[in-house]
Amino acid sequence: GEPRSDFGEGGGVVGAATPYMMTLPLDPSGIIEQSLTYYDGETPLNGRLIYKQMAGNEQRPGLVLYGGPWGDGGGEAEREYARVYAAKGMVVFLPDYFTETCGDTDQTTLMICIAKYFGGFLNDTAYAQTIALLAYTALKRQPMVNPEKIGAMGFCFGGAMALQAARAGAQFEVAVSLHGEYPPHNFANPAPWATKYFVEMAGYDDPLIPVQSRNAWMSE
Repeated sequence: GEPRSDFGEGGGVVGAATPYMMTLPLDPSGIIEQSLTYYDGETPLNGRLIYKQMAGNEQRPGLVLYGGPWGDGGGEAEREYARVYAAKGMVVFLPDYFTETCGDTDQTTLMICIAKYFGGFLNDTAYAQTIALLAYTALKRQPMVNPEKIGAMGFCFGGAMALQAARAGAQFEVAVSLHGEYPPHNFANPAPWATKYFVEMAGYDDPLIPVQSRNAWMSE
């Protein structure tokens, strides 16, 4: 459906650096984390924006960080990586995938979304493309984001979702998939391919990315 977006509660400035951030030559002060509700038709999805408080109204590059199969604005490890890119001046968006609230800390709710993942979420190509593209659109519509400078990255399931968004017509400057699964391409792309560069990084002997999948990545 046509996506809408609005800021939810929970925005604020993160004042303290995490141990991971302290190992990098980046200033974590002024990092803002804010929930962002956007919609699949009338169904709300709950993502998270992470960016650095900066003077002026100049638009910044955006990054969709597709996390693991729990959504809800990413897990803690993914938010940690997002803070690194936010400290560099990017507006980072961690999207949602499912209507349920899952997160990565409550094992009971987490298993609901894991079950959907193993139940064939990626195989429903049309729906997966819709959800992946909504994340791109939600970030693109943020006034602080330069709509012509948006990238994407994801690990495993997240890498597959980056590909689904590109298949659906997302205009990424570059998209990077790390150990990304290759979701079946059993549905005609609804829009022309518009991603300038797509990088898939997978180990030669990766047991979850077999030779057939690597060849399919290259062929596509």
